[in-house]
Formats: sequence, structure tokens, C-alpha cells
Amino acid sequence: MDLVTYPAVLTTTENEYRIEFPDLPAANVVDQDLERAQLRARIGLALMIADRLSHFEPVPQPGTVALPDLATNQQEIAVTTDLDQY
Repeated sequence: MDLVTYPAVLTTTENEYRIEFPDLPAANVVDQDLERAQLRARIGLALMIADRLSHFEPVPQPGTVALPDLATNQQEIAVTTDLDQY
């Protein structure tokens, strides 16, 4: 197992759930189902890190970019993924 955890912002609206990674914006996801959004966030985070590593690009450390001020429909979450799984 090669677990990594990155901070993210979960935004909840009437129609969707958005999970955004300030450190790795290309891994951001939007879905109408919370569980599916969380799954897609874990997979996307792992794939984005693996892609950067395979191209010898630097991978930012978790928390390198400060989280923005959060609105009332947002909360800070931590997304953990296993890089060996994907």
C-alpha cells in the first residue's frame, strides 16, 4: 500500500457535489452523487499523481497550496487514496 492524503474542498449544491484539490486542480471532480464523487476523487487523485510521476514531473506535497476561505456550502475534507490500487 502506498497511501497519500490530500486536503480538498467539498462544495455541496442542490444538484451536485464538487471536490476540488488546491494542490492538484486537474484531479477535481463534480458528480450528482456524493459517494460517486468521493470515489471519483480518490481515483482521480491517484491517477493524477501517477501521471505526474510517470512524466518525471514534480508532485506537490499535500497542503502546499492554502485552502481558500470557505463558503457556507463548503467544507474542508481529506481524501486518501492508495497509489498502488490504481
